[in-house]
Amino acid sequence: MQKVMPRAKEYALKAIQLDKLSAESQIAIARIYFYQEWNWDKAHQALDKAIEINPNLSEAYVLKAITFNIHGKYDEAIFTMQKSMQLDPLFVPGHFAYASILAFSGRLKAASTQLDKLFEINPHFPDAICLQGMVYQYLGDYEKAMQLYNRIQEIPGYYAYASSLLGGLYVTLNQPEKAKEYLDKLLTEEEIMSSGQISYHLANLYAVLDQPDKMFYHLNKCVEEKSNFILYILGYPEYKRYQSDPRFTDIIRKIGIR
Repeated sequence: MQKVMPRAKEYALKAIQLDKLSAESQIAIARIYFYQEWNWDKAHQALDKAIEINPNLSEAYVLKAITFNIHGKYDEAIFTMQKSMQLDPLFVPGHFAYASILAFSGRLKAASTQLDKLFEINPHFPDAICLQGMVYQYLGDYEKAMQLYNRIQEIPGYYAYASSLLGGLYVTLNQPEKAKEYLDKLLTEEEIMSSGQISYHLANLYAVLDQPDKMFYHLNKCVEEKSNFILYILGYPEYKRYQSDPRFTDIIRKIGIR
């Protein structure tokens, strides 16, 4: 991926040179500034340019709303997502982004309603299933959360995510031995395939287990590997109690979201 992305940026910039009025090229370069470089100013500039060129392009509003969400600017994110939904009410990633923003801003019932709309279009969207499970858990409906987390385990590529979520739920249910089983599964997975994704899921579980040293170790690994999972750290309730820790402040500074 590290070898591919510089060429992707080169091609996107070349496309802009060839056609300065291509909104799609502006979105392409915005994605690189966003997901690869974490350069929020340039990402916003490219998205604003895309919207200026084509104010009816739903995807540009979605990406802009996600950047607001990452920075904890939830009112701006919701306003921007409403515009996107008006333009393309069937855009599944838009529904998911909107539901995520609502959940992170504490509007849990509204997030659940938005996810229901998404599932009417695509009932098998894995990240939405994960999010719906988390929303149920935050609302105290642990049985429904458990059902969805168990379902996620069966989806290829989501085993680590499910293990982290199940481990965290068992902590909430005061079943530490079951939580440790899922922590051990994640640690085994890390030995097989170390990645920013697994580091982030480990960090999440350590946050719930109240083991900040191990949590910060894995969060810093996410930063080093430029794992995009960490970009949403301000929105997860699990991290609220750590936000006054200087190590948390340092991570936020490295990401550039405050």
